[in-house]
Amino acid sequence: MLLCEGLNAQGTPCPGRNDDNFNTGTCCSNVTPDYVFPAEFPPNGIMNSGSYACIENCESVTSFDTTVLLQMFPHPGVNVFSNGQPACDEVAFVLQVQETSTPVPAFSFSVGTNPPVNNVRGSFLSGKYMRTWVTIDGDGFVHQFWRFLVSGDAVWQSGARPCPIPLCVSTFQVMSMHGHIDIECTAFNPHLGEYGWSFNTQLTHYDGCLSHINIPQNPRNLPPSPPRHDGMSYHFVAPGGFSWLANPPAASDLNTASNLDALRSTVSHITTTMGQPPLQVCQSEAALRAVGLAVSVTCACGLPGGTYYNQSWPGGGPNDNAALCPLGVEYPWSAFPLVPEIPTGFVQQYLGEYPPSVGVPYVLRGVRIFSVIGTVNYEDFCDKRPLTQKETTHVIFGSNHIYDPERQNEPMLFASFTTFGPSTDMLLDFGNNVTDIDGLLAGEPGWTNILWMISR
Repeated sequence: MLLCEGLNAQGTPCPGRNDDNFNTGTCCSNVTPDYVFPAEFPPNGIMNSGSYACIENCESVTSFDTTVLLQMFPHPGVNVFSNGQPACDEVAFVLQVQETSTPVPAFSFSVGTNPPVNNVRGSFLSGKYMRTWVTIDGDGFVHQFWRFLVSGDAVWQSGARPCPIPLCVSTFQVMSMHGHIDIECTAFNPHLGEYGWSFNTQLTHYDGCLSHINIPQNPRNLPPSPPRHDGMSYHFVAPGGFSWLANPPAASDLNTASNLDALRSTVSHITTTMGQPPLQVCQSEAALRAVGLAVSVTCACGLPGGTYYNQSWPGGGPNDNAALCPLGVEYPWSAFPLVPEIPTGFVQQYLGEYPPSVGVPYVLRGVRIFSVIGTVNYEDFCDKRPLTQKETTHVIFGSNHIYDPERQNEPMLFASFTTFGPSTDMLLDFGNNVTDIDGLLAGEPGWTNILWMISR
């Protein structure tokens, strides 16, 4: 059997209820982050229910109930580093998914071997830590979350084509997936005598015109014919109980402009450069102006229908998007079109919602979930290399949760290291170079992982 039985995470204490050390009040300073580490994670992993879906032409859904096992490990390191040192904010996730039909499961896939092996496709999901927040449930218990952006390759053990297995697997043997994992731990419950560990996740393999866009820069490019799967995207969420494509929001519901936003980077030196040995350093957060406006709702690949929310993120103007550090100095960022695939340069694919009903975890009731992909211009001011050596155009991936204020389960961000601050009804997170397995160009002196955290 793919999944282990009898796992129990309730005896593992939660980490301290603290912020993550990235908000130091200065910019580009080296930090030692504080988040949930593999040594603190339940050693046998966490079991959960899940749902896998093939979405065709933005309207037709074929879904499967699943079980899933999540395990967390130290990142095995990057081979291009002479010392094999992992990034300060990266971990490795092993995820095993199995369809629950009886007597024989229709399919199973995994992203992981135990322990993870570096530079082996399908060995693990590379997880990039993003941020933390808390939610207080109706009984007064505090749930702390730690979000990771993740990407990696799924390896299929069984299943039919073109659903649940994409046609492209016949060419590439694996299915690339991007999304997030939110680790959750609930404070000790004296009535039950246990801690509560759980997780939620969203993973997406995008429509063929996006996953396999036919340009030389894409190592998995395909021409617009089978096995490229234009009009078909593939998704996994956990826990189960998810309502695919239900209750889509108005385009304006995704608009954002707030002062709750932040941007940070991880500067990595592959070779000895600027007097520094090979290393990866986490940088403190900068304040961020984030102004995203809805433009249109379409389907991917030029198809009719609409679950793709195209947004404009302008830069360069006096009130446009910019990183703000030091105070009074602006470093603009903006989305730029990739025509015709991403017409505004930033799109959120709507996946559905968790209904506000009994049986759905309190913290997810009424939550709508989106998968994010885009192309962004930004020069990282924390990266002190010459401009000619910097990346200034970035392909980004991420996730978005939009909360229903009537449910009273909105996340609260941290106002300081130990105190909770304002609540928010949106957690939009995206970044470049989320995985460093296939994305590096050998011989470059370094690169920067840039992470955007947007709330409202």
